[in-house]
Amino acid sequence: MGNQTSTYNPARESAELGRRPNDYELILLFKMQTKFLVRLVECPYHVSLLERYWDSMHGNHANNNQAVSFQRKGPGWRTIGFTTDNPADDVRATGELGLECLVFFVENYPGEARMMNRRVGGYPFVKAAVAVTRVVIEIFHIVEADGSRGQYPVRDTLYWQILEDDASLFRLFAFCFLMFDELFCDWVASTKTLPQAVCPTSTVARLADLGKNKLLATLMRAPEHLTDLTDLCANGQVLRRTNLKLNVHDHKPKSSPWGPTSTRQPSTATQSPPFDLFEGLVQK
Repeated sequence: MGNQTSTYNPARESAELGRRPNDYELILLFKMQTKFLVRLVECPYHVSLLERYWDSMHGNHANNNQAVSFQRKGPGWRTIGFTTDNPADDVRATGELGLECLVFFVENYPGEARMMNRRVGGYPFVKAAVAVTRVVIEIFHIVEADGSRGQYPVRDTLYWQILEDDASLFRLFAFCFLMFDELFCDWVASTKTLPQAVCPTSTVARLADLGKNKLLATLMRAPEHLTDLTDLCANGQVLRRTNLKLNVHDHKPKSSPWGPTSTRQPSTATQSPPFDLFEGLVQK
């Protein structure tokens, strides 16, 4: 008895069986849910996100003399991780948030992004990113697993404290995406089957769920910071990076976003422009 030792974890001690998010965490979650619910449309901000992704994946910043001209639609999208000539076909499911996560990753980890975008023997890069985005927002109850709107204001968890700032969710997405790639490599090694082109989306979904379960197992230990997750992935040290580029719209809530008298003005990104990126597509 006297020789027993224990590691004191303030987050775990205070959480006990879990707690609801505090006011600061609620604001961060509210902004993320707002971004998820913003439907992608042909507005200047959303097109600029696509253009930033295009420039990063084509290496336009490094090769100014041989820059690949941006195309709203065209075969150039297939070479940088999309499955069709229209990028909207792959990213519509997670709204503005999913596109911002994708841009955050390729701008801050361009080398890893190009390495992971294997056109032969790999996986559909953007669809995998969308699946990982879904995992992250389900973990934070921004959306529930059944597709309903998340109930994060009344959810008790052991890990709200890892939401330290606006970049926390994006950093966790980048970490989970790298972990997904690691799980894919393990899957190829274990099955001894290298896809001829890219693996099917069913495999992507299965690997994303595997990563979710792996992450939740550690989150149930009440980590104090994101950096406590580094051992989950061989590339976990990315969580220690601080010089990250985060250039996204800030959807700040009013003083009482859930109050009955709250009147929110629509942001520029949510106003419907003349042309819709998803024209002719069935929304799910």
